[in-house]
Amino acid sequence: MQQSQNSQWKEVQKHFMIGNYDQAYKQVFQMDDDTYLMRLMLITGPCVKKLSQQVAFQLAYKIKILLKSELWKQLGIIDLENLKYAFQMEQILQSRVKQRNRVTAKLQSL
Repeated sequence: MQQSQNSQWKEVQKHFMIGNYDQAYKQVFQMDDDTYLMRLMLITGPCVKKLSQQVAFQLAYKIKILLKSELWKQLGIIDLENLKYAFQMEQILQSRVKQRNRVTAKLQSL
């Protein structure tokens, strides 16, 4: 299992290196170990604007789950900046949805 995760992590890194953030996150979502997701988040930094809406929503969902878990506390990495980042990402995603809904409404009224 460890070997499989190592090879999967290498694939994630390859996607990141060529700038394919969507595929990197999709790949890491399939892994059973959330520490790989956290590693990718540390590598990419804030990157919501580089993700498709679907992947960005998946990431926001995973972050919410992680924030509710004890894993952050056990690893000793929870702090106000991490929380601030997660909530900012959620706000960006919500504004994207509102913007899309406004555009859809305008198009339907034409």
